[in-house]
Amino acid sequence: MSRMPKNSASGRETFWFAIPGLRYLGRSYTETAWPPLPPHLYPPSTMGLFFIAKGKQNFRVDQKDYLVHGGEIFVVFPNECHSSGGVAMEKNLFYWMQIDLPIVCPAPQPLPDVRRYDSVKPIGPFLYLQPSHGEALARALVNIRPRHFGGSETVWKQLSEIVAAHRVQFTPLQHTHRLTQVLNLLFEVLDCARRAAPPAISPPIREVVQHIEQNLTEPLNLPALAARAHLSASRFHGRFKAETGLPPREYIVRAKVEAAKAQLAAGASVTAVAMHFNFPTSQYFATVFKRYTGQTPTAFRQHHHST
Repeated sequence: MSRMPKNSASGRETFWFAIPGLRYLGRSYTETAWPPLPPHLYPPSTMGLFFIAKGKQNFRVDQKDYLVHGGEIFVVFPNECHSSGGVAMEKNLFYWMQIDLPIVCPAPQPLPDVRRYDSVKPIGPFLYLQPSHGEALARALVNIRPRHFGGSETVWKQLSEIVAAHRVQFTPLQHTHRLTQVLNLLFEVLDCARRAAPPAISPPIREVVQHIEQNLTEPLNLPALAARAHLSASRFHGRFKAETGLPPREYIVRAKVEAAKAQLAAGASVTAVAMHFNFPTSQYFATVFKRYTGQTPTAFRQHHHST
C-alpha cells in the first residue's frame, strides 16, 4: 500500500490499497467551499461510495440532483456521469471509496466533454475472495437501492479506523486485518441500504428546524432553541447534531446563506442582505458566504442577477 502525502491546505487524503478491487479510499475535511466537481464518468466495472460524515453536499447523476446530508451515504454506479451539479464542494467532512468490480456493466452512449476514469487491470481475485463469492458481493453492490440512504454509527467507526490504521506502518498480519475491515464496511453498507431508512428527525427537533427556517431574520440562540425542544442546552446540541448532521449554530448559518442566495439573485445589495439576516457586518457576511459557497456574495449577485 502507498499513501499520498496529506495536503495540509486542502485537508484531503487519498489512500491506495494493495487489495484487488479497492482502488482507493479518500477523506476530505474542508473549512471553506471548493470549486464544483466537474462531470466524471466511471468505467463499466467501477463504482463509487460517498460517505458524508458532517455537513452536506449536492451530487448530480443523469441530470438529477441529490442533496446528501451528514450521516448519509450516496452511491454512483458504473457508467454513470456524476458531478456536484455546478454546486460548490461544500464545507464538510466526507469519505469516498472507488471500487473496481469483477463484473462489467453495459456501457451507455459516449458522452462528450466528460472526464473518464481509466479501467484498472485486477491484480488478483476481487478482495481476495473466491471468484463466485467475489462476484456475488459485486452484484450485491451494483444492485444497491436506493442510491441515497442513511448510514450507521458502525459505518463511521469503521471508516475512521481504516483511515487511522493507514497512517502507520503495518505488517502482513495487519494488512489482513485491513482487508477484514474493508469487507465489514461493505457489508455494513449493504445492511444500511437494505434498511433504507433515512435518518429520523424527532418531533421536538423537527419543530426547532421549522422555527429556524421561519425566523432566519430574528436572533436565534442556543438556550432558547433548547427550551423550545424541552431539552438542556448540552443535550439539545448533541441531539440536534445527531438528527440533522450539523450542530445548531452551523445549521443556522447554512440556512441563512441559502436564504441569502435568493435575495442576492433577486438583486438585493450585499449590505442589505447582511443586515436582513442579522450578520454583524457585511464583511463578516461575505466571509461566511464564501466559506460555504466558494464565491463572494458580490460575485454571486452579479452572475445570478444578470442571468
